[in-house]
Amino acid sequence: MAGFRNNNAYTPDNPMMDTSPAEELELEDFELEDDELEEGEEEEDLEGDEDDPYGRGSHYGNLTSYFTDEELDLIGKRVVEHVKDDEDSRQTWVQHAITGLKLLGLNLEAVDQAATQGGCTATHPLILETAVKFQSKASTELLPANGPAQVRIWGLKDEEKIKRAGRVKQHLNYQLTEQMTEFYGDSEKNYLYSAIFGSGFKKIWFDPDKRRPVDVFVPANQFVVSNNATDLENAERYTFLDPISERTLKNRIESGFYKDYEILDKDDAVNGAYSGNEGQGNSAVNALVPYTIDLGKFAEEFNKIIGVQTGTTGEGFLVYEHYCYYNFKDKPELKDEFGRKVPYIITVDSNSSKVLSIRRGWAEDDSVDKKREEYFVKYGYIPSFGFYDFGLIHILGNVQLVLTSLTRSLVDSAQFSLLQGGFKKKGPRITGATDTFQQGEFRDVDIAPGESIRDVLMPHQFKDPSPVVQAMLQYLDNRGAEFANATDQVLQGSTNYGPVGTTMALLEAAGKMYAAIYKRFHKAQSKELKIIARLNYQFMDEEAEYPFDIKENSEGGQVYRTDYDPQTVDICPVSDPNVSSQAHRIALANAKMDAAIQAKGIAPELAVNFPYLLKSYMMELDPQEDEEAIFLPEEEAKPLDPLSDIKAMLDGKPIKAFPGQEHQAHVMFKQAWLNDPDQGGSKMMQQFQPQLVSNVREHMLMAFQEKIGAMVTGAATDNQSYEMLQAQAAQELAKMSELAKSQDTPENKVADAVKLEAVTKAKREEREAKAEKFDQLLDLVEKVIGITREQNRAAESESKVNVEQLSQLKDFVLQNKKIEVDKEKVAKSKKD
Repeated sequence: MAGFRNNNAYTPDNPMMDTSPAEELELEDFELEDDELEEGEEEEDLEGDEDDPYGRGSHYGNLTSYFTDEELDLIGKRVVEHVKDDEDSRQTWVQHAITGLKLLGLNLEAVDQAATQGGCTATHPLILETAVKFQSKASTELLPANGPAQVRIWGLKDEEKIKRAGRVKQHLNYQLTEQMTEFYGDSEKNYLYSAIFGSGFKKIWFDPDKRRPVDVFVPANQFVVSNNATDLENAERYTFLDPISERTLKNRIESGFYKDYEILDKDDAVNGAYSGNEGQGNSAVNALVPYTIDLGKFAEEFNKIIGVQTGTTGEGFLVYEHYCYYNFKDKPELKDEFGRKVPYIITVDSNSSKVLSIRRGWAEDDSVDKKREEYFVKYGYIPSFGFYDFGLIHILGNVQLVLTSLTRSLVDSAQFSLLQGGFKKKGPRITGATDTFQQGEFRDVDIAPGESIRDVLMPHQFKDPSPVVQAMLQYLDNRGAEFANATDQVLQGSTNYGPVGTTMALLEAAGKMYAAIYKRFHKAQSKELKIIARLNYQFMDEEAEYPFDIKENSEGGQVYRTDYDPQTVDICPVSDPNVSSQAHRIALANAKMDAAIQAKGIAPELAVNFPYLLKSYMMELDPQEDEEAIFLPEEEAKPLDPLSDIKAMLDGKPIKAFPGQEHQAHVMFKQAWLNDPDQGGSKMMQQFQPQLVSNVREHMLMAFQEKIGAMVTGAATDNQSYEMLQAQAAQELAKMSELAKSQDTPENKVADAVKLEAVTKAKREEREAKAEKFDQLLDLVEKVIGITREQNRAAESESKVNVEQLSQLKDFVLQNKKIEVDKEKVAKSKKD
């Protein structure tokens, strides 16, 4: 599970905990002698490789040169003891995992393992089916095709921060989808593994050969933590079991990543070149010998399922990457100035207890706190009371055992009832090579004279499959499915004509358990992405060119190490932990849009930012959508004349008041346009009225501000006097406005003329509307008179409508119309 140079992971610093099982290494009996290093050797070691973050002399370089062989042997033995203690603490979990692995039915069991000879060996697929469904849902939400990462900006946003966030988002998603080819595949393995066994792990480190972060899946059986630990962050120590080949070990030794040891062949060891024994270590000499790697009973059972008959991982070395706290107080170069235990990574060969490397476990720029950097992420399914979480084998394991037993019983019962056996009398011979009948076959039987075939053969009366067993199987199957796939059960049991709101409420209630698991996975993925971003910030090239152009950088397609500064940008998953399905996401987006439209219809004066709402709606539907391809960039308002302002507003462009404009002209012109029934006062222009009214208010306020500013500028030196002068100036302006209204000024005349014209036009339209109504009424009366006359001619013997009354009604209507016209003439003459 590990690639080249993958020895960099630790847990957070917790120096206040005194209950740690980790031991403080005291090396009082060993001193690093000055003459142990030849002249020039120390200088060579400390120079290091500038391109290799793990090279000699670097902060993360190998520190074994500071220790003698005896000291390293002591450290290695203690690490092996700690790993064994942690392994013992989780034996119950290992046994449950092995039992659960057998329950999955991944291996085709032999016929001789059935309950009866030739019986059924099928396994019920409840756990595996549920795990595959969960993996599919989690992959859909957490691993979108365009990349799982997005960026948030800390603090105030400016143009440079926005460009930096855009570069980081594109580069990181490119890394995850194109460069880090293992990311998506290993993530899906992790989701499936975590659902079945409860806990899965991801390991992230920077590979100097690939010059990028590497992110791989680590199964729980290869990640040893004491089950007494509360969580990964507070665990005092943990160990990654890394099986590597002989070639990989040699490469790491030659590159300086591991301490220099001679690697012997097994044949050389047998011939006397090696003094140790396999399984007992080879600490007596500075040499390592390959051996058969054994990752434990769980790995053995798993290897049998996938077809590895030996149950082992092959020849090589099993390396312990041990992450712990130590205080090398007798080493001046490594001693902590405050006497604390600080994080280290100690790599040990599990068979020989030889120490391969010792590395610092804190960041280079964290020389004071020395907080442990994290390289592992835990994905948990259902939290348990220990370190390793509950999975489906713990929750549904007993149910699956019963389901498998019932399934096999039903199949065996059906087979026995269809292919019955029985008893036969000894002596009579049945022709054929076997006593077992084939379908549609008749055999010759030799019977004694006077005997019936019924006296020779008696079939066994096997019962048909029991209805009770069938009902029990169906019940348990449904219960298990309801627990694990509640959402699917809602969809299967619902109709296609029910209310949408009811269906959404049922889906949300049914998906509570999955949503809780999804939130835990979302949090774990957030931590995983932050680790990748931190490694980019620490180790990536200063200027790494993109293979494509970046919109956020017009000068070139480059992303910089400083772009990943965690103080500026925060990396988080694209997925939303509160929305666990696409249907839920679409429903929320529609609800927001409908609420805004309804609110605007009820209160037209309500200012709703529809461009922002529409952008949010589109991003809810598809978070990976390129919003720049859909939405045009927002235009900035420009200082224009009043008529141009109105034209810009009608074109959907923003308008605003600017200092120095003729504000009074803008106010008068725009008020007149709003009062004109054919223009701003018409129904067609009603949607633009709130925006223009707001602009008029803005001009009025800015005009007032400019007048006040002109009156008080330079007249006060302190804030209190300035505020008092502003109040006095405002009072003077109010008096001047009242006086101006009472005077016969050209501005007032123009305003009165505009108002009079608007009132006259409104009354004229009212008269025209009334005249039109009178004409319609008159036409209606004439039609009624004509119809009545026709009816009277057709039915002379019946009672007739009084035509004279209708004629009087017509005269009355005409008279009223004449009276209204005369009133209007009189009113007009008086006004003139």
